[in-house]
Amino acid sequence: MGPLSSIGEDVTIGAETALWAGMHDHGLVRIGARVTIHSGTVIGSDGFGFERTESGERERCAHIAGAVIKDDVEIGANADIDRGTLGNTRVCAGAKIANLAHIRHNVPVGARALVIANVTICGGTQIGEETWIAPSACLRDGIRIGDRASVGLGSVVTKDVEDGSVVFGVPARPADKGKLHLTCLDELVTQRSRD
Repeated sequence: MGPLSSIGEDVTIGAETALWAGMHDHGLVRIGARVTIHSGTVIGSDGFGFERTESGERERCAHIAGAVIKDDVEIGANADIDRGTLGNTRVCAGAKIANLAHIRHNVPVGARALVIANVTICGGTQIGEETWIAPSACLRDGIRIGDRASVGLGSVVTKDVEDGSVVFGVPARPADKGKLHLTCLDELVTQRSRD
């Protein structure tokens, strides 16, 4: 564990796991084996959950669950993975999350998924296995991104994405190279083929 890191209560950490400087774990977290968590990352903080009361005031929702990081995961610097409300937030085996990504409460990130820098995944959204979420994408709450799907650079995803499909844009829509004629789309497909 690196300097200035902190580990909360009720935490387990697997073998050969590296926690870099300034990483903070708020508790109720299970971290698997061979995981790397880079500097400044926060695991298990409360998500941004508020409900309006009858009087119109905002009241914070309890986040009583935890976060589970499975084996062979890498999480970049200054990422944030919130604890769940009633069920755990999960990052499944082999997933890679880049710097500055924000994974909100109750999100399952599928095995071997790639979540690139500055992505925001809102609460309850499901990320399938082997998905590729490009930099600066924003995914609304409660949707499903299918297995092996790709979300393009800076896209805003408001609806479910089918398995194996590519979506792109604001709002995100299925990418048809014959209609979009976008250099960025070509770059997305090329990058995905390298991963």
